Amino acid sequence: MSKERKSGPRRETLDDFVARLGTEDGAHARAAAEAIDELETRAHPVRGIERRLLPYFGVAVVAFIIGLILFFSGKDSFFGVLKEMDNLGITLLLSGLPALVCYYAFRVRWRTRADARSFALNQKHFIPHGGIYFPAAEPGERAWVVQVDASQGWKPRPSKYDNIKPGPIW
Repeated sequence: MSKERKSGPRRETLDDFVARLGTEDGAHARAAAEAIDELETRAHPVRGIERRLLPYFGVAVVAFIIGLILFFSGKDSFFGVLKEMDNLGITLLLSGLPALVCYYAFRVRWRTRADARSFALNQKHFIPHGGIYFPAAEPGERAWVVQVDASQGWKPRPSKYDNIKPGPIW
């Protein structure tokens, strides 16, 4: 037996979505879509940075592990005759990974803000009218409004940790 394939969510263009709304709601939705498009334009160069940094993360993790092994082994000489040279070498091995993590966090800070702002605009102007606006992923592609159940909206799922209150630190 083969299962029936579920059809994906229904998509429509922004113009069709705005045409279904009244003039005031349509104007707000169009302005929100333009703001989301602007946010996506600014965040687009950072999309996929994880894939570009993956080889560097691999090298940094290996160097970090080697640095930890050398640090905890307690031998006198690894990189040269002088103890200062050993300390410098171990420091360089151990500092690569934290430096790369800081670089990554610095580069994606704008993308995180843009995504949060886009979500807020979608939640305010599109979800109440039964849609979620997705800007074009690449220049020249089409933007879509995906139909959702307006009565469901977006509701945060409670976590089992929501009821836990922080206790004393010590």
